[in-house]
Amino acid sequence: MALEQAPGGMKADYPIFDTGTSATGAATALDKALSSRTAIAAAVTVFGTEMVAMMPVAAEYKVPLLTISGLAKITESGNPYIFRFLPNDREIKVAHARYVVEVMKKTKIALISDTTAYGQGGFALLQEDFAKLGTKPVFEDNSIAPDTKDMSPLLAKVKASGADVIVLHAVSTPMTSHHQANQVHRT
Repeated sequence: MALEQAPGGMKADYPIFDTGTSATGAATALDKALSSRTAIAAAVTVFGTEMVAMMPVAAEYKVPLLTISGLAKITESGNPYIFRFLPNDREIKVAHARYVVEVMKKTKIALISDTTAYGQGGFALLQEDFAKLGTKPVFEDNSIAPDTKDMSPLLAKVKASGADVIVLHAVSTPMTSHHQANQVHRT
């Protein structure tokens, strides 16, 4: 919207390049975009895996990338061409863990993440934050594929662990169907 309604009659050229939702596709798309014209900045993906792949391209072209990706690694990499407009997972996960332990008063935590960079990064941070709060999850699994459709086996393990809360750090789609989401709520 800012580009379409540039102030003072300014006009901005903003071609769109598809990442194909893959790390390789993201790096290729950014390289194609930056090699085809002069750019002052690039608004890029929210996906951490794609962002990690784009970072060397941004450094090579010396073009700032603007993102809302929460992956802590992105701004902790020392790359001066990365600008994030949301807090990173390092800050967010502290609040997440404190809410579960201090507000919800839960101590039997099932900590689950997917296999994406986002899921893995948040999982490790939540492990650290729960440990600092003196709580070790009773169940941990960070091996869920983001395209998993049947969460029944995982939910059976969570139930058997005696967990009183599920802390899930994963990409939201296409994670589970509405039916499985209802099963999680009932567990």
